[in-house]
Amino acid sequence: MSRLPRPLLISTALLATLLPTLAQAAADSERYDCVIEPSARIKVASPVRGIIEEVKVDRGDRVEQGQVIARVKASVEQATVKLLELRAGSNAVVERQREQLAMSEKTFQRAEKLAQTAAISMQQLDELRSDYRVQSRELARTRLEQRAAQMELARARADLELRTIRAPESGVVTEKALSAGEFVTEDSHIIQLVNLNPLHVETFIPIALYQSLSVDQLATVRPVAPFEGEYRARIKVIDPVFDAASGTVGVRLDLPNESLALPAGLRCQVSFDPAERAANSANSESSSGAGGSS
Repeated sequence: MSRLPRPLLISTALLATLLPTLAQAAADSERYDCVIEPSARIKVASPVRGIIEEVKVDRGDRVEQGQVIARVKASVEQATVKLLELRAGSNAVVERQREQLAMSEKTFQRAEKLAQTAAISMQQLDELRSDYRVQSRELARTRLEQRAAQMELARARADLELRTIRAPESGVVTEKALSAGEFVTEDSHIIQLVNLNPLHVETFIPIALYQSLSVDQLATVRPVAPFEGEYRARIKVIDPVFDAASGTVGVRLDLPNESLALPAGLRCQVSFDPAERAANSANSESSSGAGGSS
């Protein structure tokens, strides 16, 4: 039985030792630095000027979409709403006008019967007819005024609602800029809110990989210490404009974070599935070939 030369045995053993290292290096070469950011940063302001009555949240609080976060003083608006509620909700004037119209109608109908027997003059009949028409128009005008009061009430309630500031979406408060007693204007904000579900993963990849990636393709995100583990994210944006100076293109991924376990502002590494990249590259080449042949 022949034996392998000793130098070849040493090389084989060395290769077996280096294979895991080489495989890891190859895998690492497919990872790209990235940053995990909030999907939205919102400076919540007030649509109206005024003195802040209360701010119901503080830095670090989690809020839900539609939750009340602050109120602007609205004593005048509240009084206006109460006054218009009385005016719009009262049917006394309408009822009185309806009764007058009914009485005028009966009187006119009796006069018509009397006129047939010449018991009353035509002038009296015309006067009663005119009175009936006037009462009818008065009732219509009164109903219109009540409708207008109801519309004014709706506008006053909307104006009052503007003084109640609600969270435009769910998130975490990162800044409380104003407190109760301070004056809020159109140029100032009350709190800053960030949305952490989903998170945005921002990265730059070589231009050579541009055709191997596609929107909705999955990728693996690995946050840096002290956070560990692998998270699946989905490509949402591939910039159509390259950075010629660095030879890269920007990519944004959406990373689900329903439990809010991951904070924003983390550095990370992202890798893309080689199988999906190969499929995308093949599709791009076939599309280019079809376009060229046509």
